[in-house]
Amino acid sequence: MYSEFGQQLHERLFVGIHQGDEHLGSLPSIGQRGSTKIRYGRLNDGVGATTVAAYLEAGLLSDRVVRRHASPPVLRVNGTAESHHLDALVRSVQLVNASLPADWKITILPDSGDHDSAIIEVDFVPSLAAGAGVTHYYIDRASPGQPSLDRARIEIDRNVMDAAPIIGERLVQQVLAHEIVHALGVLDHLPTRFDTIMESDNPGPSQGIEQPLSILYPADREALRALYGRLANGDSPAADLGPWTSASLHIAGNGRHANFGVAMRNGYAEAWAHGYHPGEFCCDFSLGNNPALSGSVTWNGVLLGLTPDAAAVAGDAAISVNIASMTGRADFTGLETWNPNAAPGAVGTGATWLDGDLGYTIAVRGNTFRETGGDAGTLTGIFTGRAHDGAAGTLERSDLTAAFGASR
Repeated sequence: MYSEFGQQLHERLFVGIHQGDEHLGSLPSIGQRGSTKIRYGRLNDGVGATTVAAYLEAGLLSDRVVRRHASPPVLRVNGTAESHHLDALVRSVQLVNASLPADWKITILPDSGDHDSAIIEVDFVPSLAAGAGVTHYYIDRASPGQPSLDRARIEIDRNVMDAAPIIGERLVQQVLAHEIVHALGVLDHLPTRFDTIMESDNPGPSQGIEQPLSILYPADREALRALYGRLANGDSPAADLGPWTSASLHIAGNGRHANFGVAMRNGYAEAWAHGYHPGEFCCDFSLGNNPALSGSVTWNGVLLGLTPDAAAVAGDAAISVNIASMTGRADFTGLETWNPNAAPGAVGTGATWLDGDLGYTIAVRGNTFRETGGDAGTLTGIFTGRAHDGAAGTLERSDLTAAFGASR
């Protein structure tokens, strides 16, 4: 049985934006769907407008003026790079992108290309005297009233990247994410009073909250949302953000082999799912290498989500995979919805959401899967549990942000 929120007994796989186990355990339990316990309620787990303003002010230049890219950033790697360097970079970009508004996510170029603005260049260099990474930024002063961030160049020490087996993949991704956030407009390091990855040194156990599995702290995520969702170039970091609360609405499931859910705060939703890593701390025990599985395998469970107007959605989830081809389907059926800001009820008590079902074809790689066709939306999943006993993931659409967990 997967432990309740707050216990981390084994290495975990995760997808989406981890909300922090120390908060989720206090969510009220409102019932069960099958073997999945459903939780729903509000938590004061955000940082609030005052902290966002202080964070951004501490991260700006001496004139305390907001400088960010004027168009969605495009990232490219200069020269050649090892495949494991590129894999770590892509993963770190994904972690940062999860906190950016939909229209401002970083695009990674497949080659060097030729772009004049909104560029983030990355160089993996032989060594750096300044530390693991350094970011150089360039400001467009042609329009003094709106001094946008024109471009940035990140240098990463290859020795740090190659030390991943010793220092851990997580720390390598944090180094990369730290420099990417610099390149987005948090130009200076932050003091230790903030829970953040933007300190000059790696955050240690003195931090006020445990670092989320998804690297960025709530303050990092909210600052990026404000920077690219509410503020403009030339603004003061203390500019009015509009309605901005530290309270989040949560819907979450605690299943046999995964925890999953959605948090909504300040008009945006964050989906998440995590579970025990397959095998006994063994990162190479992929689904295709499990000798106990053959033919077609199905995991059944629950999907939970929130619409943009905070209406709960719940239904059944079924993930099926052909082990030989590593392809399959993700089907969500019996989808119901309730009134905005109301807890989901028992099966059959809600109204049918859209036509009641969503379906996707999926492809599996290692212990992860993604959608390859079907209905609209971005689906990202993981297989969890010592013997791939569980499946979990997130589903993001313009009309629904959801997460799911299932067991075989």
